[in-house]
Amino acid sequence: MKTKGTLQNIPSWQKLLLAVFLVIMAFVVSVILMAPTKMIIEDECWLVRIGQLYTSVFVFIVAPMLYNHFTSQKSILERVGFDNKPNKKAVIFTVFSMLFISAIIGALAKLNQSIQFPEWLEESIKAMEDDAAKLTIQIIATSNPLTILFNLILIGLIPAIGEELMFRVLIQNKLQRTMAIWLAIIVTSIIFSAMHFQFYGFIPRFALSVWLGILYFWGRSTWLNSIAHFTNNVMGVGSYYIYKLATGEWPSVSEMESMDAGEDLGIVSYIVMSGLFALCVFMIYKNTRANEGTNINKETQQTETCD
Repeated sequence: MKTKGTLQNIPSWQKLLLAVFLVIMAFVVSVILMAPTKMIIEDECWLVRIGQLYTSVFVFIVAPMLYNHFTSQKSILERVGFDNKPNKKAVIFTVFSMLFISAIIGALAKLNQSIQFPEWLEESIKAMEDDAAKLTIQIIATSNPLTILFNLILIGLIPAIGEELMFRVLIQNKLQRTMAIWLAIIVTSIIFSAMHFQFYGFIPRFALSVWLGILYFWGRSTWLNSIAHFTNNVMGVGSYYIYKLATGEWPSVSEMESMDAGEDLGIVSYIVMSGLFALCVFMIYKNTRANEGTNINKETQQTETCD
């Protein structure tokens, strides 16, 4: 029986319910799969890694792929713009942009961490933050090269593909049909940051998502934003391994918070880093959108917002 695109013409609210249902079912499947996994694997750290793998793959990759299958005639590769590969300059400046934006993200993290919540709420938020930090340490705490490679795939590559598929291709692309591009990027970024359930990192994660959304729109595919997402994740994981090499110990929860906020670079360094980031932004724009005619831009915008 043909199921491809069978729900393409249902109302938007029904598509939303379908998306929520698929995400919930994907999460349930990932939980169910942990039962036989626990019978095979006894190591607690590996159970955490496998559990994270199940959740990431089923929630952020399988669920969006199923949603696309039922609601669109396009293949998932068409939707992500797989054939629309960026030029080398755009890729290089995208990677460098993540190096320079780290200073801005660190400053925003400091600002976010300084926000005072009501005491009853702060305790709950802090507990969630601590649990997330402990989970991260459980995943990355290893000196085995093969496990480190697995961790880079788990924390770096899979989210860079899956989260960009869900938040950019499905959510942002959907919103672009009903509102201005900049507003679609902002709304998507609010959802992106909120769904991580780490409120002391909400502002920097929101800012990062805005940049990823811009890269997606400029690049007309998920190549640049996925590369940027992967670079950001690898830099974050790499900082913990560098800390371990330097101190001989894995960072504590409080030390992880300090690492996320970064060191106080001073006003001059922030200005220089921001200037270099602005240069990367200009060069990426120049190598993606600036050289195309107005008519081509309009045609592309119409194409990329179609199912």
